[in-house]
Amino acid sequence: VGIYSSLLTAWLRRFEVDAADADDLIQDVMLTVSRELPKFEHSGQVGSFRSWIRTILVNRVRDYWRSRKY
Repeated sequence: VGIYSSLLTAWLRRFEVDAADADDLIQDVMLTVSRELPKFEHSGQVGSFRSWIRTILVNRVRDYWRSRKY
């Protein structure tokens, strides 16, 4: 969490997510990472773990924006 929280925060700023909501999204992303980590398979490419985390973040942000529209 300590290593990736600042990175996730920076990514969320680009999506223009409110600061209060960003904390909740980071928590949700980290929960998903901890739950899905045993299934993660490293491709051998540099940055594949970060890419995987970013994919999780993007999916959570999509859910966030969908929920805000209604």
